[in-house]
Amino acid sequence: MTLNEKKQYLLNYKMYQAKIRRLSELIADYPEDAERLKPQLLESTKLRDKIENEISLLGNPIFSEILAQKYQCGKTLEEIAFCMNYSTRHIERLHTNALKIFEPLDFTNT
Repeated sequence: MTLNEKKQYLLNYKMYQAKIRRLSELIADYPEDAERLKPQLLESTKLRDKIENEISLLGNPIFSEILAQKYQCGKTLEEIAFCMNYSTRHIERLHTNALKIFEPLDFTNT
């Protein structure tokens, strides 16, 4: 898996998060559709949680934090650098290194 494919995979986190929010709102607004929407909600929640777990299992807390802030919180590398008191260039290097060691647990099922 290339670095770009890993980035795209991690960017799915925000899409799943948005889908969960949308489906939850639909279920709240239209309870009669809950049975039809619940499987989609559960699947999106499962996939979002899977990405969270994969980030947390990275083995390096700094790498995990950078990936979590970037892909879960949607922060820019500049914002992460400020937050973590590192230079932007150093965060860019750490982000690249984190992506190099990141491997989805089962990429084929997403």
